[in-house]
Amino acid sequence: MVNFLKLPPPPPCSYEIRDLPGKGKGVVVLRDIAMSEVVIIEGPILFFPNMMSVYLKDTPLAIDILGRMQPRTRQTFLSLSNVKDINVPHLMGIMATNGIGISLKKGSQMFGSIVLDISRINHSCGPNITWIWNRYLFVNIVQASRNTHKGEEIITEYETLDQPYADRRFELERKYNFKCTYDYCTNTPATSDHNRAYYTAEDTMDLKFRHLSIILLASLQVQDAQLKAADLLQYLTRGLVTLTKEGIEATHAQMYYVYLMQVYGLQGDEKNFLKWGFKAILMYTGNSLYRLEREIEQWIGWMQDPKRNFPHWAILLE
Repeated sequence: MVNFLKLPPPPPCSYEIRDLPGKGKGVVVLRDIAMSEVVIIEGPILFFPNMMSVYLKDTPLAIDILGRMQPRTRQTFLSLSNVKDINVPHLMGIMATNGIGISLKKGSQMFGSIVLDISRINHSCGPNITWIWNRYLFVNIVQASRNTHKGEEIITEYETLDQPYADRRFELERKYNFKCTYDYCTNTPATSDHNRAYYTAEDTMDLKFRHLSIILLASLQVQDAQLKAADLLQYLTRGLVTLTKEGIEATHAQMYYVYLMQVYGLQGDEKNFLKWGFKAILMYTGNSLYRLEREIEQWIGWMQDPKRNFPHWAILLE
């Protein structure tokens, strides 16, 4: 009989916060991390209406907030970065610099929150994590969006990654007073702005139409449908390679995974169907931009028995 009062110890922490040359503090992994693996689960120490920091200054409320924190928590909180103007009170500056938006229920107003370890994650224009706010558990869950090796830094994006290089640099300097020094910014190819704009603006409806047209054509002329499927696979693969080269597959590759899965299903290629299907499920589940519970359940059903459950399985085989 299991004694639920004596739970096994939690696994060792997979990351630590270190001083990084030229960056202040950052988060570094202590072992190899696989794509989609959970790296951090952390709840906020403080949450507040978005306009609250405007009124804090040196008021009794600000003093009361700090006084209610445990000494170690207070010390860590006060050590967080403050990049705001010197005339901005320190508490306000910390909250404005490190605040992360959360909601307490679906469709409700956004609140700001302070999450100590996640606040130490630095910016890169090629992030290697996604994160999602779970309002039921009241925690942020950080997942690896690609394989990360021991000693590598965990990095996220502070700005929208499909905007031009110059705009990203300008906004980072304006809001956070630094320049991105990662390779995705310092070694930016001349085609980067075009590639990011083109492959992140792909219309889901266009891909869906191209997928459906292959299904319809297969009932009339299989060879023509095979050619269309090959063209779509080439396009999806090229887009995914480009997004990966730009380092933004974490935020924009999910749709490519879904349609690679479906086209391989039409071809009856079970190995690639499962490969891309699992990636789609893992990355949509861990990305806060998407809420596709029904679709994910459907994909899981396909994975369990592709030949029986996936519509139009292998219709392109003659």
